[in-house]
Amino acid sequence: MLTDTPRAGPGPCAPRQLASHFFAPIEDQAQIPLWLQAAPVMTAGTMDDTSREALNALPDWLRSLADDLTAMASLLKDAQLSEELRLWAAGAVGYVFKSVDLIPDGIDDLGYLDDAFVLRVAALRALEDLPSDEAAALAPLAQLADGASLIKRLLGSDYARLDDFVSGLRIAVVRGKSPSDIVEDSVLAAQVCEEVQSFARSYLAPPFTQDERTLIKLKSFLSAKLP
Repeated sequence: MLTDTPRAGPGPCAPRQLASHFFAPIEDQAQIPLWLQAAPVMTAGTMDDTSREALNALPDWLRSLADDLTAMASLLKDAQLSEELRLWAAGAVGYVFKSVDLIPDGIDDLGYLDDAFVLRVAALRALEDLPSDEAAALAPLAQLADGASLIKRLLGSDYARLDDFVSGLRIAVVRGKSPSDIVEDSVLAAQVCEEVQSFARSYLAPPFTQDERTLIKLKSFLSAKLP
């Protein structure tokens, strides 16, 4: 199995209780880095089209995270798909179960957005490796990949760093198991899918404040944390 205890959503708890076994919710403002607390306030009317699109899309991505993750994980059990595509899927799925990720899940508004971003970038890269006729048959993956365009516009030059990070997930080891281990072992792949289903049952989409400052914090956080 990928992990003893995945980064499950808060389940029946209140939305603020994004209870990860690895990250406690950040209740004290002093725990948040100064560079994040100091994100500038943008005046009304300065928001560009990309920011407006992101503020509309990101809450939907948080709500659909469990379904999106389940769809990605389902690819692991399809032996008819190429090994390369399944490596992309295994890397993205494994990221959700990492004990340390780019954005701790307890961060207000931002937690789990890194997971949503990783799924979409991985989906795009996976489809790039497929012939167009095969890619057309993978509608859920294509829908995820469509979101990568918005991420690229939102992050600007930092998108290349995110793309490199997601590429590296294809060889990242999570709890002693690599994506290649999962792809080559149907039993292990089935176990991963079971963990994803457990996550999906307990996941509750966190709240998201549709405000420009949320985007500023998101971009600042990723800019600071991406390798």
